[in-house]
Amino acid sequence: MASKMETVVLEAMKAAAPLNYETATEIADRFGLKARSVVASAIRNGITYTKKAKVSKVGLPVIDKAELVENIANKIGVAVTALEGLDKASKSALMVLDAKLYYGEEATDA
Repeated sequence: MASKMETVVLEAMKAAAPLNYETATEIADRFGLKARSVVASAIRNGITYTKKAKVSKVGLPVIDKAELVENIANKIGVAVTALEGLDKASKSALMVLDAKLYYGEEATDA
């Protein structure tokens, strides 16, 4: 059986749904809880929670090498299978190649 406080927090979460980390933090601060406990409770109770997008150290979206190879294949108009083995190159080299194809002559070395 949920306590009155838990019921009040659940109602606040349902009212703010869909939750993200910012709204979970606001609810946590309002009720003296930790944001992670609000997120866990929301997920456990079936309240929609949208995760934060993963970002790299420099703040760019995380992209894996397979996606880079797919981007390169699309830009040069070939099937991804035609570039088999390119995913073995370093990620920085793939990023330079992808940027060069996107920006043309304006791209610089990484």
